[in-house]
Amino acid sequence: MSVAFLLLVSAGTQAQAIDVANLHGIALDDTAAVLEGDWTESTSVRPFVGEGYQHDGNAEKGKRKATFTTRVLENGFYHVLLSHTPGNNRATNVPVTVKSADEETTVVVNQRVAPAIGSFVDLGEFEFKAD
Repeated sequence: MSVAFLLLVSAGTQAQAIDVANLHGIALDDTAAVLEGDWTESTSVRPFVGEGYQHDGNAEKGKRKATFTTRVLENGFYHVLLSHTPGNNRATNVPVTVKSADEETTVVVNQRVAPAIGSFVDLGEFEFKAD
């Protein structure tokens, strides 16, 4: 059984902006997300992935939502990663729900803590089916 990577990307922690085209696996920038609620686009805190990032402006806690949808070409187990820029003004309890082949799992991310894998937090390994 092989393991590939499915990357969900919102904001990064490298010294420069991270080019989505240089990421391995299936990479989705925040521009690919369906956003619910009023989000604010920003480029003020570097580094970030792509052209910038979205934030909630510290308002309407838990009422805004970003949904990333993708297709996988091959059945298998994929690691799902999320990128964020850590900071003292970030949320400590961001719920991230992963809907995979046969399950729905919610992982709580503390965005005050720097991601453990370079710019990314590993949300876990999940089974996905093609299409």
